[in-house]
Amino acid sequence: MSGDEEPPMYRLEHSVSDKAGCQQKSCKASKVKIAKGELRLGVYTWFEPSQQFITSWKHWRCVLPGQLKNIIELADDDPESLPGFPDISAESQKQVKRAFKDSAVDELWSNIRTDLIKIKKGELRLGIATLYDGHVSWVYKHWRCMTAYDLRSAKEKMIETNFGGLDQLPEELQRTVLRSFKYGKAFEPPVLETVKETKPKKPRAKKEESDDVDAAAEPTTAGVKRPADEDEGVGEDALPKKKKKKKKKRGRAVKKAVSLPCEQQDPVEQQMKAISEPASFEQFFSEVKRDEQIDPAVAKTQAMADAMRAEAD
Repeated sequence: MSGDEEPPMYRLEHSVSDKAGCQQKSCKASKVKIAKGELRLGVYTWFEPSQQFITSWKHWRCVLPGQLKNIIELADDDPESLPGFPDISAESQKQVKRAFKDSAVDELWSNIRTDLIKIKKGELRLGIATLYDGHVSWVYKHWRCMTAYDLRSAKEKMIETNFGGLDQLPEELQRTVLRSFKYGKAFEPPVLETVKETKPKKPRAKKEESDDVDAAAEPTTAGVKRPADEDEGVGEDALPKKKKKKKKKRGRAVKKAVSLPCEQQDPVEQQMKAISEPASFEQFFSEVKRDEQIDPAVAKTQAMADAMRAEAD
């Protein structure tokens, strides 16, 4: 298309994205989008706010009778002359021809080219460069979904050496492309085994050595069967019931006295210990420190007591 030549007023195509909204009144009010792969009608109109021509879109099922009448008149009652007709699916072509014949579209019909929605990795596809609003964009189709028009155009581009990517394909797919050009029919390409990309698994976090040592040092009773009792197998009723032991109230723990060497013990404590144990009067005085001097009066009294005790015996 030259720069001076205007695009057609109407154009048919399967939506290449799901971003365009339908301009039919009810769909526009509900902000309904045209699904990717769905048949739509493009209308080349003047857009007043931006002072330029734009292409607005609507579902094919949303085309009104008055607009369809204008389309039929511009196409001279020949649906195949409508721009974009050779590129749409065979089922969509039948619907357009029926609409031309009945002067009305089927409002309940909806055709979505699922093959345009998702092309799996490794599948053979045909890329078509399209010019839209001065920008080149690429539209892709499965190789098996090409129309006769697509195949003829691709063959012409190959003859003009303007058909790229053929030499980069595997030999099996190259043969499919050349065979399709030779017989004028899009053959089903073979399914090649593709290597699935698997993400490497993250290594498990290693435990610290100290944890492993502690775990090995601690004995475990998990999985150890307890030894069988002698009366195992006897009913619980036959066994004598054990009396429940009363729990003793826990009191404050009494610290045991630690005996220290004599030279480290307090003299007062030594004396108290001697008093608490049964001892004779003589033993009591014999444990007094040797360096202490006995009072003479006490010594005299002690001597008199010893003499009286001896006479009594």
